[in-house]
Amino acid sequence: MQILQAPKRYPQADLPPVFPNGWYPVLESRELKVKQVKRVDVLGLELVAFRTEDGVAHLFDAYCPHLGAHLGAMGRVVDGCIECPFHGWRFDAKDGVCTHVPYAAKGRLKQKVVVHTLKARQSEQ
Repeated sequence: MQILQAPKRYPQADLPPVFPNGWYPVLESRELKVKQVKRVDVLGLELVAFRTEDGVAHLFDAYCPHLGAHLGAMGRVVDGCIECPFHGWRFDAKDGVCTHVPYAAKGRLKQKVVVHTLKARQSEQ
């Protein structure tokens, strides 16, 4: 018995990304106030933009890794973190690591829970 393999339809090659690597504007800096959370859709991704108390803008994946709540739907900025509107989980604005679960026993917080972050740059031009 002989096993036939289908010929490869396309030569193997490194294809360029669908969108070139680079910076993409998502909203104007003046549109994002301190402690404000905004829904942002860019390049087919649902994201949230928010500004912490120190005035720095951040960009995260829109969904909480706990149960998938949309952080842009009544999420809020608390102590340098974005807080999930459903169960109050907080994620550090710098790296997306979970820093607070309201019902977790002290010292039992699993810091492996992380929201995907994207780099945000501000320009006043």
